[in-house]
Amino acid sequence: MPSPLSPLPVTARQPAFHLLLIVAIGLFAYSDSFIVPFVFDDRWTIVTNPQIRDLSRFFTDPAIFAAFPRRFLGFLTLALNYRLGGLEVAGYHAVNLALHLATALLLYRFCGLLLDLRSAGASCATRLAMLLPPLLFVAHPVQTQAVTYVTQRFSVLATLLYLLSCTLYLSFRRRREAGIPLRRLGPWYGGALLAGLCAMFAKEIAFTLPLAICLLECALFRGTLRQRLCRLGPFLALLSVIPLLTLLSGGHEQELAVLGGASAASSLPTRDAYLTTQPAVLVTYLRLLLLPVNQTLDYDFPLYRSLLAPKVLAGIGLAAALLAAAAMLFRRSMKEPSEDGTPFARQAAIGICWFFLTLAVETIVPLADVINEHRLYLPSIGMALVAGAAAGALAERFSPRPVIAAAVVIVLLLAIATWQRNLTWGDELLLWSDAAAKAPGKARPHYNLGVVLSRRGLLDAAESEFRAALAIDPRHARARYNLGVIRASRGEYAAAQSDYEAALALDPALAEAHNALGSLRAATGNLAQAIASYREAIRLDPSLADARNNLGAALAADGKANAAIVEIESAVRLNPENADYRRNLARAYDLLGLREKAALERARADALKDQSGKRARY
Repeated sequence: MPSPLSPLPVTARQPAFHLLLIVAIGLFAYSDSFIVPFVFDDRWTIVTNPQIRDLSRFFTDPAIFAAFPRRFLGFLTLALNYRLGGLEVAGYHAVNLALHLATALLLYRFCGLLLDLRSAGASCATRLAMLLPPLLFVAHPVQTQAVTYVTQRFSVLATLLYLLSCTLYLSFRRRREAGIPLRRLGPWYGGALLAGLCAMFAKEIAFTLPLAICLLECALFRGTLRQRLCRLGPFLALLSVIPLLTLLSGGHEQELAVLGGASAASSLPTRDAYLTTQPAVLVTYLRLLLLPVNQTLDYDFPLYRSLLAPKVLAGIGLAAALLAAAAMLFRRSMKEPSEDGTPFARQAAIGICWFFLTLAVETIVPLADVINEHRLYLPSIGMALVAGAAAGALAERFSPRPVIAAAVVIVLLLAIATWQRNLTWGDELLLWSDAAAKAPGKARPHYNLGVVLSRRGLLDAAESEFRAALAIDPRHARARYNLGVIRASRGEYAAAQSDYEAALALDPALAEAHNALGSLRAATGNLAQAIASYREAIRLDPSLADARNNLGAALAADGKANAAIVEIESAVRLNPENADYRRNLARAYDLLGLREKAALERARADALKDQSGKRARY
């Protein structure tokens, strides 16, 4: 094996069997994910998001890019999904899984370049070190939140582009070290740069990509400072992209604001508390990678305010030990190639550095939640590299057979665990019941469980969950609002009005509560007040289709058919698959004698009703 200071040959063609094995494991692990309904923020990101309903706007309307510049590519893929299949959930899962499989296959290629593996002469140990990381990555159940939860496509897409950029850069450098003229390497270098640029428009986690390229360059190749700067300069320039997009968007984009519903946290942790808690979070992340049990969609993780807290100290100590191990492994990898384990030491060292580097953005920048499983998607590649290196070293030092047997068992167990975890994701009631049971002291799981129960008509159970959420967080405006919805459905209008008003006192910008208050006023004959409430809801949230539909119905009842049509047509544009909106539009057309238009809308409404049984649950 060549040393990192000598020319390194080009990685050869990879065995097709390995690629098929990676795909087969991934397909098995996620075979039950295609029926998983839209959950959590999928309602805001996909189901009720008007921005993804017109694909052409992504290419013609600058406002679309301005709405979510740092995640533009992710939303573009959602718009493509909607264009091809509407809200059929299987199509969204198929794309997520395809991206996941592509990332795993790319990781296989990346490992081959990292090890400088030749298909004709590689040992069994080096092949194991190359194959095990993508198998662990594709099968691990901690990835389910990124892959099965459709909204987290942003993480998967950013990771794919991040890894593609690194892989193309490695391919460029291996070929250059093998003596291929620079003029023939433009596609690899340019492709790496383009993939890196695209990653910046997928999700903010791509910010560290230029640093990852620097890590690979310095760990694997030689060169003067001038040569390194020439190669790395364009990539380092990419560090400015996400900060510039943040400045241009005013620091807050619509894709972040839109997640104010199911995922909304009642209070944000302070910067100091967030950063102090992250070492403790690291302990949980590493435990999840080593032993993926007690997974949940919504962690109730305590905030720490002292670095002397035992779990915080444990996290700091663990991080220091891992980084010290990486330094030791890097030193070992600089030995002569005759030394056993040199390539595996280098792979493990790079893996540890990759883990901490790629976790950095969501560790340093305070977010509403201190922990989320999908944040491990990109960093887990690093730990997979470490596991592959360890397996390779053991197989080289001892007999490969027991190591391979253990690897097979581990990968199969992980794949089965992923399949089992997807069963939980497959039933929204089971998913939120599981989350509420594992976080009994957190309001959000109880609230979201209440929402699911309410949609299924289990109003008493839903009311109990909303009250549980309010007992934990009395300022939970949406829980109070939903209590009002339940009471209104029972005809308890006075109590419902009290709940709506209490919700608005907690959050005056809660458009849904204004809309519900308008419906309550319309039901009790206060048409003028109802219209005022609907208009306020629309002012607060112009994309709230229900409010526009309700306003149109109220205007029609008030004899203002033309104005009613304007509002209901807007509702239909926002949500063309809602049969009730189209029936209201038909009634408004009837008021003006537009019989043909009315008949067309009724036919469309009937067609939507016929298809409703086939639609995904959400």
